[in-house]
Amino acid sequence: MRACPMHLGHQAIVNAMVRDAGDMEHCLLFLGSSNRPLSFKYLFSFRERHEIARTLFPKLRILGIPDFPNDEDWLFNLNNELEHLGTSLANVTFYGGCHEDIAWFIDRGFATKIINRFSGAESPIVSATQVRDALLEGRSLDGLVDTCIHAQVRTLFSDALSRLKQS
Repeated sequence: MRACPMHLGHQAIVNAMVRDAGDMEHCLLFLGSSNRPLSFKYLFSFRERHEIARTLFPKLRILGIPDFPNDEDWLFNLNNELEHLGTSLANVTFYGGCHEDIAWFIDRGFATKIINRFSGAESPIVSATQVRDALLEGRSLDGLVDTCIHAQVRTLFSDALSRLKQS
């Protein structure tokens, strides 16, 4: 997941992953697009997204995974990272908020689990676009992001928006 920024839907996915695994020690969160340049869609750097995730999940292993020009290189890098951790693509389950989010893994036969982000039952119906829009318009983040990260997200957003306007 990119988690740009992490919202309650992302949090529901991570919570389900931890619940299914039995503990955080058997879980790994890859934050995608870790090398993306600053833009409105990617206002939060990898470091900032890592800090937010760490606030919510202090014991979770969190790694960045950069974008690559093609799927084969991206998959090679992902598998290489997993092998360094003592596992492989064949031994992990990929979680997502809908079929489209993880279709790439489904189509290649990897183990997957969907925590439906549109039903409102397994996960709140929320998107990072909604969060960024609320931040931009100065609206409440209630129902979008965990209350314990409201101030952190607002500060990081404000700083990032200033940097974007200066560039």
